[in-house]
Amino acid sequence: MPHHQNTSGFFITIIEKVAEFENVELREQDAKTDGKGALPLEIQKMTPGNPFQFIRGDDSDADIQYLKAYFGLSDSFPTSQLVCQDQHMKKIYFISKEASDYLYSDSFKQQLSMINIGVWAFQRNNSKFNGTECIYRIVQDGVINILPYMTKRVFRTRNLSAFK
Repeated sequence: MPHHQNTSGFFITIIEKVAEFENVELREQDAKTDGKGALPLEIQKMTPGNPFQFIRGDDSDADIQYLKAYFGLSDSFPTSQLVCQDQHMKKIYFISKEASDYLYSDSFKQQLSMINIGVWAFQRNNSKFNGTECIYRIVQDGVINILPYMTKRVFRTRNLSAFK
């Protein structure tokens, strides 16, 4: 594989749907009623053969709560579609609902081996200025996915002269 040999090549994977997914909502309800809590937040564990770890966003996480409060993300914002590579949450990615469901169906088997996932949506702001209010900034690639849920920090105008 090119990524193992570091030859700067790339490859594309095509996933063919051969059957319906297990009912994700039903599995989530079963996990909560069993006393085990929700489905695992860890999508992929770091192993010697796989150096990448992916963790799903959780509403109880302080960084996720900050994002929702600072940007005014609505209650309908799909937090479970936010994914990061480690506990430090330096980069937060946004995945589609379908990809999220697919990963939930693989959460116990963990047969997938992922290197990258989703669209980069947020990055931790490591500003050198003291008292910086904004801990995270929105990355341009992810704006289209985040904007429909934002109620704060949005400037809309039809007056294009405001940008001159």
